Amino acid sequence: MKGAGKRTSFAALNVGQADRAAPEPVHAPAAPAAVEHVVSGTVVPPSTGIPKEPEFTPSTAQDPAEQFVHYEGLISRARVKVERALTEAERYWRLTAGPALKEIRDNGLYKTAGFSSFERYVADRWDMSRPRAYQLIDSVRAMKWLEGVAGEVPNERQLRAILPVGDAHGEAAAQQVWKLAEERGRTSGSALERAAADLGYHAAIEAPADKQPVPVWARYEPVFGALEDLRGLRLVALEAPDKARQLAARFRQAAAELEADLSPADEQ
Repeated sequence: MKGAGKRTSFAALNVGQADRAAPEPVHAPAAPAAVEHVVSGTVVPPSTGIPKEPEFTPSTAQDPAEQFVHYEGLISRARVKVERALTEAERYWRLTAGPALKEIRDNGLYKTAGFSSFERYVADRWDMSRPRAYQLIDSVRAMKWLEGVAGEVPNERQLRAILPVGDAHGEAAAQQVWKLAEERGRTSGSALERAAADLGYHAAIEAPADKQPVPVWARYEPVFGALEDLRGLRLVALEAPDKARQLAARFRQAAAELEADLSPADEQ
């Protein structure tokens, strides 16, 4: 299945002084517009293969059926180009930003800009949560394990399934799990976990025996209440369009991963 990575908005932010320590903060230059567009999922720059101008052409056919075929062809070709561009952008983003964040975290480089912690740095500089930053850093290991093996750029859910296998059993085991899932025709997160279990790697992905699973549904129930307030969501789009785009991108990724795991084909 096609991976759809989460795309974080990289708006230039003013960092608050409350959590700062000397020396004076050094503000990194704002991200180029092309990078802003790639990671926010709003526009794909021409450098990724997307034409600068739209390729819409009116149908010259008189038959409605032929008109339909013409316009469907435009949609299909545009979708293929966008998916290819987003896949390339996702790989570039993870393998560039992930190692860079790791260097900043491991060597305490955020302190040179006056940040007291890595968590504060990613939140204030990149509008990124701590879990998201660590996922991005960790995902690099799994992506490198799967280079030349996976025919797609793995998404967040797939990487979460592969990481514990590779960490516990090594690169070869991670590749073996992917290949088995691919042979079975399904590489979703849950399919990868089943493949890992069938290969004897289940212990690497299950919770420790002395800990009870923590129910997560209750954490997400308030989300449904917020989604029912459609008027409020529209106001968010009007008052804070950048935040609204970021929220929409996260919803799209979450929906894609949920649908993949709930697919009837995945239950066989």
